[in-house]
Amino acid sequence: MKKSLTLLIALCLSVCLLVTACAKIPPQDTTVGGSADSENTVSDTTAGSSAESTSDTGSSATTGSSATQTAPMDKGSVSGTIFLHTEEDVDLSGVKINISKKTNIVVSGGSTTYDLQYLSSAYSDAEGKIICEIPNDPFVIQFDLSTLPSGMGLTKRLYSYPENAAVEELTVELHKVVSAEAYFAGENLNFLFKNTSSENVLVKYKTESRRAVNLGSPNATPAQLAEQYRGDIDCTLTFSGNVSVNGVLLPYSADRTYSRLDYPDYVSLLLKNDLITEDEKTNMLEKFYDTEYGKDYQKGDGCRLPG
Repeated sequence: MKKSLTLLIALCLSVCLLVTACAKIPPQDTTVGGSADSENTVSDTTAGSSAESTSDTGSSATTGSSATQTAPMDKGSVSGTIFLHTEEDVDLSGVKINISKKTNIVVSGGSTTYDLQYLSSAYSDAEGKIICEIPNDPFVIQFDLSTLPSGMGLTKRLYSYPENAAVEELTVELHKVVSAEAYFAGENLNFLFKNTSSENVLVKYKTESRRAVNLGSPNATPAQLAEQYRGDIDCTLTFSGNVSVNGVLLPYSADRTYSRLDYPDYVSLLLKNDLITEDEKTNMLEKFYDTEYGKDYQKGDGCRLPG
């Protein structure tokens, strides 16, 4: 009897040990260890040199990568909040900012220059609030002008900060654009955009239409022009049309004066600006080259009158 009891106890102990050992074996369908989240890698891009002493003027496109995923921040980061404000009744959602780290910082002659390395982007909600991650390095916050509400602009689009700067609350005013003032810089047609207070505002724009009108220019025959202007023609063209500020059209007009033009250059100018047709240009030049002055011009004597 005692021998049987001893065997029974030994058998129970063996079963218990076997159950305990089995409990330590992980289920075969369970993955051991953590699985890393996949992430879209944002490549670092250099956005050109910037100068802290230079203010924003004219129209400008946004600097930096357009990627929407957040790149890893160096040396940690903190949260910052930007509030967009405007007196206009517009949807403030979807305004984009790009955050870039300053690199290759050089201080010389009282000014600081640097390159920009894109870090991340953030967007505003319906109330115009933007929550973003701020690096501990020197950095800039730059607004993407193409994402502003239609017909709106900024008086400043780039905010520059030193290392370990705190951006707890930054309020940025959006302005309604009420006019586009056109002017020429050489051959280039440029614009200044104004708000209701006649301040310059920065916008993303596109020239939708452009036409020219010939004002005060000579309308004499080629022979009369040769005699009267001696190849020294002055004329003024008025350029006008519409420019689009994120979908809102604004009219513009600008004059440009041309001086001391040879007759063939004058005719080419008219054709370039759709004031005459190709056939009209050919006809005008044929008549011009039939004159004594035109014949000398073809010989290379330029604007000098014969005799």
